[in-house]
Amino acid sequence: MKKMRTLFTLLCVTFFLSTVSAGAKTIDVPTGPSYSEVDTKLVMDTIKEFRSGQAGAERAAMKIQADPSKFAPLIFYPLASYLFSQGKKDEAVEWLLRGQLRTRYDANRCADVSARSGVGTLNAGISPQIRAYMNEIMTTTLPSIVERVIEWDRTTPYNYDERWLNLHGMGAIQDGLKGGAKKEVVFSLPKSEWPSIAEKTRQDYFAGFKKVMDSAKKEAEALSSGTDIELPDEKGRTLLMKMANAGRSNDVRKLLERGAKIDARDSMGYTPLYYAILSRDLPTLQVMIEKGIDPNAQDDEGRTPLITAISAINMEGIQELLRAGADPSIKAKSGMSARDYANQSPIMKGVFDNIK
Repeated sequence: MKKMRTLFTLLCVTFFLSTVSAGAKTIDVPTGPSYSEVDTKLVMDTIKEFRSGQAGAERAAMKIQADPSKFAPLIFYPLASYLFSQGKKDEAVEWLLRGQLRTRYDANRCADVSARSGVGTLNAGISPQIRAYMNEIMTTTLPSIVERVIEWDRTTPYNYDERWLNLHGMGAIQDGLKGGAKKEVVFSLPKSEWPSIAEKTRQDYFAGFKKVMDSAKKEAEALSSGTDIELPDEKGRTLLMKMANAGRSNDVRKLLERGAKIDARDSMGYTPLYYAILSRDLPTLQVMIEKGIDPNAQDDEGRTPLITAISAINMEGIQELLRAGADPSIKAKSGMSARDYANQSPIMKGVFDNIK
């Protein structure tokens, strides 16, 4: 179970085929004796190389690029970060999108639905700098990168242990709490369905990208003309919220100077500050605070910006909110405050110990 806990921790912080019978029908479903059988060695060894310094990171990058088919896609995320730091921005974006697409495929074929939240966990760790660059190239070079990624995924084998994502699910957590019970685990949907799942994942990924690109064009027009800046999308999000979510601090400032409503709320009651916190982009959050946004504004469930920052493990955001007067003792409708949520988290516990 040690490997399982190690990978699960990585996902939270950053980040055997057999035949079974179903009535009279026999179907091919991947199972295994327990979660401890999931092979994470190559990924964990490569992550250690990335953390060992420049020479180690370079070795790790070359190793992945030489034969990406044998690597679980979560390793493409640190590869993208490394390449971006080396000035290879387009290459970094391409590897990041490869990781996203394959992770979505692994999520879609995973039998433990709760494990699929690992996709969001990995994406939450994407740096604001990479996000900002992707926004810059959204309508120029990014479309061709996406097309290459989809074709690469279609032609590159999946020679890794697809069960890695199961380690992020409730099944793995419960198994760990029981000390690694020796029982058959259904890890994935029937293998016969994998090809169709893979193709649908690619189609959905491309459709999602096209929708984002179309939205980006409209946003660019609105930013340029100064019109329709308060026109909400289907989720009630204004242009200011979208720019905050993307970590585009300069555009956030521009919109606020044009009179965009800083206290606008979407269909869930979230303000632009909520999106600034999720973006993890400190300049965006600082612009919001500078322009006078309420650091204690509660959403429809009574959750404060500090509670959001605790959930997102956004330490810089927490510190900035506290400096702006955020109160960790305000309770949501759940009866829990930011202080309470922090004390329940092994990572965030004690973060408010010196705050009255």
